[in-house]
Amino acid sequence: MSSNGNKLELPASIVVRDLAQKIEKSPIDLIKKLMSNGVMATINQAVDFDTAAIVVAEEHNLIGGLGSAVLEALRATPHPPVELVGIEDCFGLSAACYDEILTHFGLTAHAVADAATRILKQGGRGKGEESEAGR
Repeated sequence: MSSNGNKLELPASIVVRDLAQKIEKSPIDLIKKLMSNGVMATINQAVDFDTAAIVVAEEHNLIGGLGSAVLEALRATPHPPVELVGIEDCFGLSAACYDEILTHFGLTAHAVADAATRILKQGGRGKGEESEAGR
């Protein structure tokens, strides 16, 4: 999604400059982020599915959730690796506040960022594979 919440449809390969424009970021910031994840890129270089990844973060059980729907929608087409962040199948928890529950199950912004970094560093994995993260 772009920074204004609109859905983005990306081709199998896209030039860094065009990707930056679509996600409403500066090309320099995008290149810095790619480089911090071990991807050397220039403004005119194409980025493809070997670099792209999908991270689905949901604040509930992974089974039958948004990640399942995303994988079902992608099942018939080649797609980049998918990382799921959510609660594995377990009993719930009571807490004084909602943030405490999210932290207990590892559903923080830091956990989502870690999942994104992890999947980008696994760029050599085959297309169409998925993994799961969360507690």
